[in-house]
Amino acid sequence: MARIGLVVLPWMAGGGMVMAADPSGTDGAGLSGPVIAQASTLRGSTAEAAVEHFALSIRLNQTETGLVLPATRRGATWTMARDDLARLPIRPPMGWASLSSDVALTASLGIETSFDAAEQRLDLLVPVDWLTTAMTRVGPDVAVARAPSTVGPAGFVLNADLALTHHQDRRGPGMHSEQLAAATELRWFDRGAGVLSQTQLHRVGSSSLDGRWQAQAVRLDTQWRLSQPDQLLQWRLGDGVTDNGSGQRPIRFGGFQVGTDFSLQPT
Repeated sequence: MARIGLVVLPWMAGGGMVMAADPSGTDGAGLSGPVIAQASTLRGSTAEAAVEHFALSIRLNQTETGLVLPATRRGATWTMARDDLARLPIRPPMGWASLSSDVALTASLGIETSFDAAEQRLDLLVPVDWLTTAMTRVGPDVAVARAPSTVGPAGFVLNADLALTHHQDRRGPGMHSEQLAAATELRWFDRGAGVLSQTQLHRVGSSSLDGRWQAQAVRLDTQWRLSQPDQLLQWRLGDGVTDNGSGQRPIRFGGFQVGTDFSLQPT
């Protein structure tokens, strides 16, 4: 009856094993059967990660850079040359000189990576303060928008529209008339005290029939208005006009009015 013996020998190259079958059972002195050998890449208990080299298009913070740069992958870690990273529109706070010549793109450094094998693209995500390009913010700022201040300088404003007419009467020579009309608005404002305004119509005219000048003045509106943008309130005292919507006749009134005015904060 044949005996089978096994001889275990150390594999000198990497610490593996060679198993040999001895069908004659001679304790390895006269091996005559086939020898089966298997080499392991293990060194101790840690596997040596494979190194892969790529030339990849780089996308930075979801924006194409148009650059194709060399990159190396060791296991799950990507590395790039410092000089190649410096070609991107970024600058780390610690400066490029403080980094080694081969930079590991890790979260501890502040860089997140994502590899798209189909597109042969490496996506890099870096903090916003690393970017050296101009940024445009969309939407409201993080800070709460403050209401515009109602505190300002005091002043006085005069608005006027003038019209001068001359009429030559054909009924006779030397018969004519002149008229000067003006629409004025006087407005006074002060710090936090609101706005006081008044509108008027003025007319001055003469006729060659009597040669006398006549003047007339009609007051239209006198109004005090105070706006509080932080509370969206508007206070009004004096003359006003109702807003009854389209198709309805507005009504002039005098009195006191307080209400919400969303136009004080357009946002």
